[in-house]
Amino acid sequence: FNWDMREGRVDRRSGLRASITKEKPRNVLTQINVGVHPLGDLYIPAGLPNASFHLDCAPDLRGPVTVQAFATHAHRLGISVVTQLHRRGANGTEVVGDVGSTPNYNFNYQKVELFPAGDAERRLLPGDVVRVQCTYDSTGRTHETYGGWGSEDEMCMTFLYVYPSSNVNS
Repeated sequence: FNWDMREGRVDRRSGLRASITKEKPRNVLTQINVGVHPLGDLYIPAGLPNASFHLDCAPDLRGPVTVQAFATHAHRLGISVVTQLHRRGANGTEVVGDVGSTPNYNFNYQKVELFPAGDAERRLLPGDVVRVQCTYDSTGRTHETYGGWGSEDEMCMTFLYVYPSSNVNS
């Protein structure tokens, strides 16, 4: 960071370019967090290669929103985070599609991922349910692991970046 533009302190390798404009953006993104709260009921027994946990969340929406990007999150035991959209239909609740998954999750390579342009639109409607399923490998642990903030604790979350922000209740 070089706010005063001192000579020799500018790093031009970041690839980030910012510009100021008077035009309002077409879309303003907001974040919806889905999954289990770090101090929730997450419990992972020791010594299991594929311990799975899932949680269903119903985002509080005023109207439809489009999912533009996502970031999955678990800690060191996490090996998979799958996030599915469920919607009630004439035949009961159906899986409508994926709204942000990292099937081969690695704690050391977390990132925000944009859905490709022209990819199938991912739209959440009021009443939809988002299921986050995390799978953990606890074979290296001799004690139970619980949800928590530390890297040796665990989490199971997906952060959805959606628009229009006006359709998301805070």
